[in-house]
Amino acid sequence: MGNIFSNPDDDDASLQSTDDSSDDGRNAKPVTLTTDAFGSFDGTPARWIPFKEKVLGKAGAAGYDAFFMDECRLTKANRKANKRIFYLLKLATTGGGASALVNRHEVSQDGHAAWTALKTYYEGPIAATEAAKLTRALLYNLRLRAKDDATLHMNDFNLYTDQLAKLKHPEAEETLVDTFLDSILDPKYDVAKSLCKQLKYNTVAQCMEAVRFHDNAAIRDH
Repeated sequence: MGNIFSNPDDDDASLQSTDDSSDDGRNAKPVTLTTDAFGSFDGTPARWIPFKEKVLGKAGAAGYDAFFMDECRLTKANRKANKRIFYLLKLATTGGGASALVNRHEVSQDGHAAWTALKTYYEGPIAATEAAKLTRALLYNLRLRAKDDATLHMNDFNLYTDQLAKLKHPEAEETLVDTFLDSILDPKYDVAKSLCKQLKYNTVAQCMEAVRFHDNAAIRDH
């Protein structure tokens, strides 16, 4: 048996495969969660979604995803694994508010309960509204200037747009189209912007495709 951060094989025998003849992935082993697997979260509402996605990705890869589901059923058999999750969350939460939410479950060492407390607060109306406000400001302040990378700009635009949707504060598509076009200050994309307006593109995806088409055409011309 490993330490409290080893993978959950010692708590759930069902993770062990009895068929060694197949190479279709059924014999894959969960990855081990290190003590810094979840990164850090300082309690800033706008950083909740990136932290949440990292935690869920790491936990899923290691076979701990059940503890992050609302319908998680805690038993004697999975008590040790649940305890591991608690301590990983304790190590990851460095901010006063987030740390306090986790530490309320210090006595029970209940990882599922600690995660539920974080999720309930940071996806509740007060924190989610604050996070959306900050994320929206980041979105509106994006600018694509000469010599900037258009792909990175579009990736950031999509990132903030997706975060707003996950916070249940999405922007209307019409607003996003206007915001995206207004964010492009590099004059080499003036034709692409004009095309979007003339053809009355009504989705950001269409406008981004126009920008990509311009870049691809420029590469071919060279």
